[in-house]
Amino acid sequence: MKTIYEFGPGRAEGDGTWKELLGGKGAGLAEMCRLGLPVPPGFTIPTTVCPRYYASGGKVPADVMAGARKAIARLEKELGRGFGRADRPLLVSVRSGAAVSMPGMMDTVLNLGLSAACVEGLAKLSGNRRFALDARRRFIQMFGDVVAGVDHDAFEDVLAAAKREAGTDLDTGLDEAALEGVIAKYLEAYKAHTGQAFPEDPWEQLERSIAAVFGSWESDRAVKYRKIHGITNLGGTAVNVQAMVFGNLGARSGTGVAVILVRNETSPEDIGGMHAAQGILTATGGMTSHAAVVARGMGKCCVAGAGTVRIDYDAERFTAGDVVVKAGDVISLDGTAGEVLLGAVPTKPAVVTKEFDTLLGWADGFRRLGVRTNADTPRDAEVAYRYGAEGIGLCRTEHMFFDGDRITAVREMILAEAKEARDAALAKLLPMQRQDFVGIFKEMKGKPVTIRLLDPPLHEFLPHEPEQVRTVAESLKLPEGVVRDRARRLHEMNPMLGHRGCRLGITFPEIYEMQVRAIYEAAAAEVKAKRPVRPEVMIPLVGTRKELAILRERLTKVADDVLGKAKVKLPVVFGTMIEVPRAALQAEHVAHEAEFFSFGTNDLTQMTFGYSRDDAGSFLPAYIEQGILPEDPFQSLDQEGVGELIRMAVERGRRTRPGLKVGICGEHGGDPKSIAFCHRAGLDYVSCSPYRVPVARLAAAHAAIAERAAAKAGKAGKAGKAKASPKAKAVMPKAVKPKATKAKAARKVVAKARR
Repeated sequence: MKTIYEFGPGRAEGDGTWKELLGGKGAGLAEMCRLGLPVPPGFTIPTTVCPRYYASGGKVPADVMAGARKAIARLEKELGRGFGRADRPLLVSVRSGAAVSMPGMMDTVLNLGLSAACVEGLAKLSGNRRFALDARRRFIQMFGDVVAGVDHDAFEDVLAAAKREAGTDLDTGLDEAALEGVIAKYLEAYKAHTGQAFPEDPWEQLERSIAAVFGSWESDRAVKYRKIHGITNLGGTAVNVQAMVFGNLGARSGTGVAVILVRNETSPEDIGGMHAAQGILTATGGMTSHAAVVARGMGKCCVAGAGTVRIDYDAERFTAGDVVVKAGDVISLDGTAGEVLLGAVPTKPAVVTKEFDTLLGWADGFRRLGVRTNADTPRDAEVAYRYGAEGIGLCRTEHMFFDGDRITAVREMILAEAKEARDAALAKLLPMQRQDFVGIFKEMKGKPVTIRLLDPPLHEFLPHEPEQVRTVAESLKLPEGVVRDRARRLHEMNPMLGHRGCRLGITFPEIYEMQVRAIYEAAAAEVKAKRPVRPEVMIPLVGTRKELAILRERLTKVADDVLGKAKVKLPVVFGTMIEVPRAALQAEHVAHEAEFFSFGTNDLTQMTFGYSRDDAGSFLPAYIEQGILPEDPFQSLDQEGVGELIRMAVERGRRTRPGLKVGICGEHGGDPKSIAFCHRAGLDYVSCSPYRVPVARLAAAHAAIAERAAAKAGKAGKAGKAKASPKAKAVMPKAVKPKATKAKAARKVVAKARR
């Protein structure tokens, strides 16, 4: 069993998706390293060690400490410092990190390794003896409190007395002599409370601190926090040991939490940064832009289309009117109001209560529409399942291609001129894709999982900036000119209408064949493990029956081959995403080859109106203001135009295949008005981002209640226009506009999303 996962500049064992193993903090550190950020090196002891700690009676397993010694030795070599070395000491932090954030609930030890013999060495390295003494003081207090159980007040009383004597209210008001006196009294307090001298051996300090962090997993406060917030099914915390950086070194040093991601617009290649960011701000785009869609699925705050924001990447700053915000400045995002604010606005996490679950349980008793989720990772699937999703209506496989070694293999495949070379690159991707699907199938516990095969154009996977081209060329051992030329040849004037979706499957069939092989190998493994599984394969951007017929025949052979070799029986289900108007018009023919339709209303709206969903924000507000459109068609479904295509496709498709299953997987799947339309149009389910699943469940119930009320009033034939009865209204809470807090009101709103 692997017990140490290392990270540092340019290297990482893991990435941002490894939260269950490395914990949230460890996965975040690995992700930042992969992004090339200047992360101090260190290592993570995974969550799998935590149960072993408790099983051994509260001792750190010997193999873990052996691995830690080797990792510390590598840190010493890399940083040119020594653990416990008097003249050039290596200091580390020891922090907790569960898969789900539990702020302040578990323990941390800083400045570990700062023994008495190392203080003068740190003073020389930093050029600041006062800083070295203050770091020693802090270490004794934190180790004594967290590890040895010394009463926190025993140290605070000493510090308060020293500040009174020095005539200051601040720690920084204590000079070197005062700090030396505080340290001496801290050591006396430690011995008085523990009966032992403060441990000066750094290895003893490290082992005891690791044990303390693991031990804090079952502390009263951590247990209560998990109970209050409904956090279950976690095996324990990880432990992160990292070279120290100092926020108290001087006036130009500081600490804090960042990677809000500010971009003109995001693309699939930004997925790593989006995972690492706490929030996302874009100058262009809208409700269905890449940034908004991905952020919604991740449960992250996003303000997309803040049109007054001007970003200068070279200067690492953005401007909004006369306000200049530089990298490192603090801003806050209000995703509900679409506002960007200067400074930090106090926040608190949302809490799922028992009453919340009760209300949704009532809603489920009324609704007819199924509610699925759009999820691309096991984590997304787990969140959606917890919120009551009845399956996955859209799993976007392209999001799986941008992490770590995968993007390298994808680029290798794209840059290959011969089929044999493409096959070799795809062979590297196959086990990665298979493992993705295994994780998702497990989380969904036998509920249907609709997997969309690769959709975006290939040029999105290739670099375009000179520095990126150089890096890719070096990693693939290719001349820069080859990479640059291939990117140029793949460039399209209008990629959204270009060589993507099923068109890729027709011209490069080996890509789709690899994906289908991965899907059914994962499904076969689940069947053999006696776990239920229901994969459904969705082919995107179909416009003709012949496209679907060719691909279905080819891919069915792959699926049958996999299942035959595995000696497993499983239905092979193929369907299509209806996002091209011609497919809706030709639905009766397309249905001959499709067992289900899923309406991709983001693209269907875009193609029907001829509006770019990323650029329409420049004129849509004027259209709505002047009454040309009642509302943004990318936020709430255009029922007269796009809706008519959906009604037509449902009717014509079921004319050919009466049992045709029909759903919607665009972002409209989480909008209450659009959900009401889907109910009336006879769809089987809606699919939306994980965090919108509760909204969809409630909206589907409202739609059913309104239909019953209309029927009771004798207006069943005009159910689409009927008003809800007073009884129905009573269970339909009105949208409440959030009030600005005093803290928010005191901040300056520097930019706002276009509406």
